[in-house]
Amino acid sequence: MQEISFDDEKSAIVRIDAQGELVRLELSDSLDAFDEKLSDQYVSTISTFIKQSDVWYRDCVDVLKGDQTAGNSFRLMVIYVLFEQSNSDSVFGLLFRVNGDVEHGRGFKVSGNDFSIMEYGLGDVSFC
Repeated sequence: MQEISFDDEKSAIVRIDAQGELVRLELSDSLDAFDEKLSDQYVSTISTFIKQSDVWYRDCVDVLKGDQTAGNSFRLMVIYVLFEQSNSDSVFGLLFRVNGDVEHGRGFKVSGNDFSIMEYGLGDVSFC
């Protein structure tokens, strides 16, 4: 399992094997968790999601390929952690740079429990 070391701003750099690159991981500053000590279980849930990138990344890219306005080149830039430590349901926001709309990008909300895509749209979907 990938070890995650958050900095003081609750941000980290992680490797996404499905993309073969490093990606920024950020804990949303609107969460209570942002000001709390992160439990081992919480960090483990985040790490498991990252480790399973081969599942959710492929599904996201399939959606992007079907969106003609997104273009044909995609890169995951940021993973946002969008759930509180007390929640049993984990939700992650994924922000992709797309060459068809560099200004807005594309965003996903993905369930960390079953990796289903909960929402898709412009980049702000990933963090709102």
